Formats: sequence, C-alpha cells, structure tokens
Amino acid sequence: MVKETNLTGRSGLIVHSITVATYNVHEWIGRDGQQQPSRAIRMINELDADVIVLQEVSFSTKGTHLFTIEDLSLQTRMLVVPGLTLTKKEARFGNVLMARHSLISLRKLDLSIRAREPRGAIMATLDIHGSPCMVIGTHLGLQKRERCRQIQMILGEIETHPMKCPIILMGDFNEWNAASGTLRILNRYFGRTPAPLTYPSCFPILSLDRILVHPRKSLQKLVVSKSLLARLASDHLPVRATVRFPF
Repeated sequence: MVKETNLTGRSGLIVHSITVATYNVHEWIGRDGQQQPSRAIRMINELDADVIVLQEVSFSTKGTHLFTIEDLSLQTRMLVVPGLTLTKKEARFGNVLMARHSLISLRKLDLSIRAREPRGAIMATLDIHGSPCMVIGTHLGLQKRERCRQIQMILGEIETHPMKCPIILMGDFNEWNAASGTLRILNRYFGRTPAPLTYPSCFPILSLDRILVHPRKSLQKLVVSKSLLARLASDHLPVRATVRFPF
C-alpha cells in the first residue's frame, strides 16, 4: 500500500507514504509450542505492510510438512528475498525481506563473528514509484561486542553505497540496554527513535525489535501489534511504521 499526496506548502513536492514492519517469527513456533507457518502468515498479512523483514524464518528441506520460499510468496503475494544463514534440523534458517515493490539492487551482508552463530543482513534498494529507498533487515547477535561490531559493519556498507537515498533499518537487534554502545552508535546516525516493548509477546518487557529511519523526520508513526494473534503466533510482537519521504 503506497499513498501519494500533493503537498500544498511552498515546496510543492509529492510525498510517498509507505508502511514497513519487522517481525521475528520464531521458526513459526507460537506460544503454545506448535509450529504453524499459516498462523504467522495470517499475522504478516494482518500487518498489511509494503515492506516486511522477518527473522528466525525456517524453510523445511525434508519431511512431510514442507514450507518453502515459494509458499511464503504465494500466501502473502509479496516478493520474498531470503537471507538464510544456517541449517537447523533439516531446515534452512535466517532472515527474509518481503516487498510489494521491485528491486533496484540487492546485497547480502555476512555479519558473522568467529565462534558465534552465523548472522547476516539483507540490503535492498527498492523502487518506490520511481524513487530509490534502501531497506536493511537484520538479526543481531547475543553478545554486546558482537552487536556493536555488526552495526559498525552495516553502517560501513551504507557509507560505501553509491546510491544516496533514504534508509530504513529494521530487525531484531537483541539489544535490551538503552544505554548500550550499539544504540549510541545508531542514535548518532538515525537519531533517537521510540522503541516499543516487544518481547516476550505474552508480557513484553524488552525492546528487542526496532525500526530506524534516516532521515529521522521521515518516520511518521510507529506502533507494536498487540492483537491476540500477535501474542500467540510468536514469542516476539511485530512492529509497524509509516514512513514518508519527499522525493
């Protein structure tokens, strides 16, 4: 869903509004312990976002209950870009970026730190009605130094990117300390951004899942879904934002 509005101010610019979301689907396992991709997909469709990044996505490679990238695309009617990082129990596991807009460019970043779980990020430049917008989806590590290094790697890639355009960074940052070095680095680039409580979904007390936008003024609205479905389908709540860019 993309909305266009003619501004009546002095600039006379056309503003594009898009909705974006981030959601850790916990390998499709809900709070009841049941692995049900269809339930999480209902939640994804309920978000009704133009761009969504998912973490802890599991695509089974064997067995009787196969769930594929093609299944996810067909059931959401979105382009699906996988950024899978490892194999777990006969399934490919990692990040996914989903969009209703065409790709201009795509990079997959390896954020793995030695002796830690493999991590990555998907860096996609999308065509939003003829104007570029960079979207980055990631799932950071569990250790403080690991996360700090991974964010530095992402920002380094942003700085070297030849196309200068608005940037949306989303994902599960695994960062619960508001005074952490990771967030200080991010705040310098993106500005301070609201961070709703998202984990655990039954009674959230930690702000693990975040949406950051550069320039900061383009972030218009940020909410966390607290529906019954959201509380059941995963151990994380999804976050949704409205982003406006005067191109």
